[in-house]
Amino acid sequence: LFSDAGDGFITDVELLNRLVVEKLDGIAETQRAAGWKWVEVRPRCEYAKLATFRRMTQSYREPTAKERPKHDALQTKITALQARYNEIDERENDGDDSELDSFPLEIDEAESNFDAFMNKLAAWTPEQKDIAGVIVSVGSHGEVELHEGLTRPKDVKHLIRLGKNGVGETSSPKGEHSDSLTRALTAHRMAAMQVCLANRPTLALAVLAHRLVLQTFDRYVGLRADDPLCINAETSAHQLRRSAAGIETTRAWQEFGAMKDAWSARLPADVDQLLPWLIALPAQDLTELVALTVAASLNTSALEDNDFTGAKLGGVLDLNMADWWTPTVDGYLKHIPKVKVLAAVATATTDDNAKSMAAMKKPELVIAAERALSGTRWLPNMFKA
Repeated sequence: LFSDAGDGFITDVELLNRLVVEKLDGIAETQRAAGWKWVEVRPRCEYAKLATFRRMTQSYREPTAKERPKHDALQTKITALQARYNEIDERENDGDDSELDSFPLEIDEAESNFDAFMNKLAAWTPEQKDIAGVIVSVGSHGEVELHEGLTRPKDVKHLIRLGKNGVGETSSPKGEHSDSLTRALTAHRMAAMQVCLANRPTLALAVLAHRLVLQTFDRYVGLRADDPLCINAETSAHQLRRSAAGIETTRAWQEFGAMKDAWSARLPADVDQLLPWLIALPAQDLTELVALTVAASLNTSALEDNDFTGAKLGGVLDLNMADWWTPTVDGYLKHIPKVKVLAAVATATTDDNAKSMAAMKKPELVIAAERALSGTRWLPNMFKA
């Protein structure tokens, strides 16, 4: 501790260990007060120990009005960099890729900045804390490390109660679309499904009952179920904004927003009067309100386009995304390779149309393709699942 030559030594290791444990115990008490199911102090926590747990993923709160501009600016920068990268990558450049060299680093930096910002919005839910715990340890540089959201093997069976977001992501085969485009497309599908679900109150009640039955009856513990609802009263509006830039201008977003505004105008201003007001509400009105709140919790967003979360519900709703979405330059076409743009045109119109566009540069091609696809009701495969 006191020698620059590195020849110092500890004469009372037992005292050192006791002091370390006492320090960590104080931090552990703070974690216990936060509501975790268990908190364990381990001065050294090796990777092999952590590997025996499954780690949950945190949810995110909505940015405040003060935080929103920075959130949107970081997201816009990522979108602009990715769009510019795709544009350069698709144009003819005689094999000279020098313009692309700096983009991976710039995109990584922009995404790291966005992730750092989102980490400030991350939070553990009470339901997660009821199942998981924390290990308090000392890092390799002497700093305190908190390994939060760890689920013991004996508690893994209870993760079904938290749905898909209870545990970390797992890898799966690469799909047809990029991760960012997949998030955007499934955000549009989610917004459309919310309107459909809110307009089907009886079905919304059945979906709600399905979720509650899964949470209530032990016979379903440990069984996998397609259950896209975030029924812990977390609305998915933030997820929609984050995944698809400009979604506020879409028909689905505006229709659902109008439904919410209409109900908001009817709700009592005094929160203490809310329950009596709900109890006195006519059955039909209450059913419609429940349908709206169930729809608001819907979360079928996917990171990979072979993730069919919510597809079964979409089928029950008779959802046809051609009624809600159309391939535009900014929303889709500029984000996929030229060969896929041409394939879409050929499928939706004729092979001759696609061949006539084959020699175009990417910026010119996507504009022509948008015109060609307009009114055809063409959809990418992920919307047909």
